[in-house]
Amino acid sequence: MNCQISTQRLGAWLGVSFLVIVGAKLWLIGIYGTESPLGDPWIEARLLFKPWLEGHWTWNDLFQPQNEHRIFCTRVLDLLELQVNGQWDPILQMVVNALLHAGFACGLIYLLWRVFGRKNAGLICLLVLPFFVLPYSVENTTHGFQSQEYFLEIFSVAAMVGLGFGQPAGPLWFGGLLSALLAIVTMVSGFLAALAVMGLVLLRVLKQRTINRGQGLTLVTALAITTLGWAVNIVAPALPQDRARTLQEFLGSWLENLAWPLSHHPGVAILICLPLVLTLVLYWRRDFKNARAAEFVLVLGFWGMLQSAALAYGRNGTIDCSRYMDAESFPALASLASLFVLAENLETRRFSSRLKLNLAVWWTIFLLGGMCYTSRSVSFLFLYGARRSELLAMENLRAYIVTGDATWSDSNLPQADSDRLAKLLREPRLLAILPPDMRPPLPVEPGPGTAAAFRADGFPPTRPKHEFTQVWGDYATNGVTQAGKFISRDITASLPDILLPVVCGPDSAGVSVRLVDAAGRVTRLPLQNTSAWQTLSVKAPDRPFRVEIEHRQPGSWVAVGGIKEAGRFYGLVRFFLRCAVAVFVAGLFGLGLLTFAGLRGTAGQPRDLRPLLAWLVLLAALAAAWDWRDASGVQYAAEMHKSWAAQFAAEGQRARAIIHLHEALWLDPGDDGAQNELTRLAHETARPGGP
Repeated sequence: MNCQISTQRLGAWLGVSFLVIVGAKLWLIGIYGTESPLGDPWIEARLLFKPWLEGHWTWNDLFQPQNEHRIFCTRVLDLLELQVNGQWDPILQMVVNALLHAGFACGLIYLLWRVFGRKNAGLICLLVLPFFVLPYSVENTTHGFQSQEYFLEIFSVAAMVGLGFGQPAGPLWFGGLLSALLAIVTMVSGFLAALAVMGLVLLRVLKQRTINRGQGLTLVTALAITTLGWAVNIVAPALPQDRARTLQEFLGSWLENLAWPLSHHPGVAILICLPLVLTLVLYWRRDFKNARAAEFVLVLGFWGMLQSAALAYGRNGTIDCSRYMDAESFPALASLASLFVLAENLETRRFSSRLKLNLAVWWTIFLLGGMCYTSRSVSFLFLYGARRSELLAMENLRAYIVTGDATWSDSNLPQADSDRLAKLLREPRLLAILPPDMRPPLPVEPGPGTAAAFRADGFPPTRPKHEFTQVWGDYATNGVTQAGKFISRDITASLPDILLPVVCGPDSAGVSVRLVDAAGRVTRLPLQNTSAWQTLSVKAPDRPFRVEIEHRQPGSWVAVGGIKEAGRFYGLVRFFLRCAVAVFVAGLFGLGLLTFAGLRGTAGQPRDLRPLLAWLVLLAALAAAWDWRDASGVQYAAEMHKSWAAQFAAEGQRARAIIHLHEALWLDPGDDGAQNELTRLAHETARPGGP
């Protein structure tokens, strides 16, 4: 009965923990996620998507190296997302990755709960959550291509659990074997999971001073997998400069990695790894308690140290790179978990319970403080600069796709990469799967029955169009606009959803928008009562259709832009992003309820105040969440475009500055500062000699 209650309680903790992690990641994606693929994903497009779409795809394409990695698992997932969604959507990839990582976090919490005696579920959750909620690895969260980092963690831990703790030749053991093989094709360092299993077996053999048949089988199997992983290793010709060149350089970089989250202070590595080292020292005692738990945290920490060593060798001097911090965090996570083992095995005569608790609390505070500091540093170093550069690169790529003008090629790329990307963007089948923000819109051209008042770019200057698109509207510069009707020529969509941009005057009640297909079926699109551009999303008719806009209010105006096509999960994924803060707050609220319910059930025990202290930290996070409730990816992107406009204006490139001011006003039409700057630049450009 008690076991059943404990399992139910764990399920509740895992549920709310999942909500907190997913909510935090979706919130981050909503603000900083980029809807267009940039950087390494284009290599995947060339090596995988292009042959898949052209019909000459082979299984070998899934194993082709990308730099020094064989990212089989990532390619399978990305290909599955492309096939099911019908479109390449980086935001969908990010959301799936967030769910994947949150699921892994819950699995890890479950494993820790099992090895620590099926107790302290709440405390384990509260201590593990910061490793998955804090945005120190923001690059993995906000780039859909980074699922290989999560697959590396998932299959490596599964391999260590199956091979290291399953009955040799049993079902769990064979599951670990399969996971170890899959870990090899997640990233180049995937074979280190099998090496960690070898270390675990040798640890047991040394403690027992004997080796049995099952241990021998596991040792030989892990050795074979390690050898296989090393044999398929790729030496990327473009990356030798990133590697450590001397032993001293390698050891210095490794020490920095082990000092995570304070990698700029290598000496901190001693303090971070101290609980893990103490666990290893005490493990050799004959009266050691819960050896299975100690072995789990030791193999987890050993694997994390091997990953840190691999990074020190292959990516020397990259301690500020957020994409590697998920792997770098495992020695610290294992050290934190080892506190539970030390609490059972440190002699009470030498260390009182109060002293042990105080030392553990202060060490944990130090670790979490370092994680918060690193998360904040990453935010300053990566989020603003990377997001700002990504917006410009995305603008350049979109301009090139629509105009074909090679001068829009991304200046941040080497010439060879820029030429290769430009060639790739001329592939018709690849253009057909691009995200909505990058693909050429379907033209909405006036057909028979359209009122004469509708003309190209018929919209007020205070409501500029989305750049590189065609707009038809009946806005009159003299202020006299007649009521009328817009009927487009027949349009055929190739993807499941369509996005129709519409803007109208202050009175939207007199405007109706509908789609009429070839069979006469009508789909009405609801308009919001706003004078800003709004994107109407609807399922695409399966036949050719027309866009019909009826304008019944004289003196007002209406304009319509080109249709963007979207995959079948486009709307659902954006709905998830809009709910991110609500999901995050709901998870925190659930954690609070479970914490106080646990305190009430075990009143009078001072040691149970620890969850209360952890919950106070979460309350502070809740207060911060409420304080930041107005944070918006739309507003953030508008500010970025304004900063680019200011830079281009200062460099005398007024035309480029105007483009970014148009983008800022598209996102935030109520920005008077951007409107005034746009008016000023337009006047300067109109002068004789202006660009």
